[in-house]
Amino acid sequence: ADRYYIYFDTLNHEGHDPPDLAEIGTPTLTRVQIGSAEAGGYFHQVAGAQTGNLTVWRAPTSEKILQSYAPPVISQPLQVQAARGEIESFQLVVNSPEEQNLSITASQLVRSDGVSSISSDQIEVFRVDYVPISFISDFYGRLVNWPDPLYPVSSGEVINFPANNNQPLWIRIKVPKGTSPGVYHGTISIGSSTIPFSVNVWNFVLPQWSYLDSQFGFDWETVMETYGGTVGGVPQACYAEL
Repeated sequence: ADRYYIYFDTLNHEGHDPPDLAEIGTPTLTRVQIGSAEAGGYFHQVAGAQTGNLTVWRAPTSEKILQSYAPPVISQPLQVQAARGEIESFQLVVNSPEEQNLSITASQLVRSDGVSSISSDQIEVFRVDYVPISFISDFYGRLVNWPDPLYPVSSGEVINFPANNNQPLWIRIKVPKGTSPGVYHGTISIGSSTIPFSVNVWNFVLPQWSYLDSQFGFDWETVMETYGGTVGGVPQACYAEL
């Protein structure tokens, strides 16, 4: 064939009747508990924790924890790895069967030999807050309450835990450069519940500055939209000092 045609069309093109719409009923919220395959060592309940009527589990900081997520079914020790001079974080997800206000405190970290310690002042606690999403902006979006803001919680401060909804806590640990290497042990207290965790401090210091060039979310479309734009659909020349 020496000639062919390509047709592009959309459902709302002029000249077409609107398509029939299907009726979608009220969705049913379901929860699925998956074992060790899902957990992979990152999602797990905390071994040795005294949680009372709370359900408490660990999640990595790279995950957005929705209020309806079910907890993992396996238990493992909560362990953190960090270099001297590094800041390392983890999430604790708390689910209460009833609404209640509980205080949050972090203990100091004590090395296994009992000689060295990391002050509790080096441990920061944040409450993960939720933002209602009413418009989906990309393929990963959901029309739900989306976890994003981190609200700082002072030591001993009381926060609200809603009934039957996940409430993540973001724990951030600052390891001073002069910290002796070794395994340090501490606890996070949520009301009368106690969650043990450990920090393995490696025997090297993390540099204060990064000397590696890096770029994030950088592409031609971003440059044109941010710096140049278009006139009549034609990209305009632009220069960006990066």
